[in-house]
Amino acid sequence: MLGLSRNSIIAPLFTETGIMPIRPRRVILALRYLSYLLELQHDHYAYLSLQESSRLRENGEHSWLSDLDWAIQHLQGSSLSLPPLPELTTDSISVLITGISHCTMLSLQQFIDSSARLTFLQGRREPHKDGTASYSASNLRHYLTQVRRPEHRITLTKLLCGDLTPVTFRASPASVKPLPEQHQHHKCCRACQDPLQVGGDPPT
Repeated sequence: MLGLSRNSIIAPLFTETGIMPIRPRRVILALRYLSYLLELQHDHYAYLSLQESSRLRENGEHSWLSDLDWAIQHLQGSSLSLPPLPELTTDSISVLITGISHCTMLSLQQFIDSSARLTFLQGRREPHKDGTASYSASNLRHYLTQVRRPEHRITLTKLLCGDLTPVTFRASPASVKPLPEQHQHHKCCRACQDPLQVGGDPPT
């Protein structure tokens, strides 16, 4: 989607596009379905099945509610859990969904901040149309929509997401794989054709 290589870090896929990771997204969908079930008539088959699932959970047996609780507790960075069915309301489920979204975004940002390859994504602010800028852990970034030429957009994305290493950046703290000999001609300086770009040359 972003044009990154297979060896790239996964976290920018979510922080740069605003897409929720698949595991918390599935949990949120299940919670919304649970909210729908709570509003059904008490003689509805789906509502009766929910009550049976709650009974199985209370007895320590496997059920849909116990599986959902397990999934919530094992989300990345989550300290949340699913309350017992008698304590659940549509409002409490909405609060739980908000908490899961917050934990997911916080976990992604902590990963970004701890990665030596993602220094360009650390502490940045997303600009707005009115000229202001604010912090956003996950959003469709402005450079993905404002950089029109695909090759320029992909190159910029690779640079920001730690998937592109120009010769002048090879002193960075992150580990860098040696450039294969057959590809070294692609890294020659466009100003002087020297295989190693010097400080006075424009960046390639």
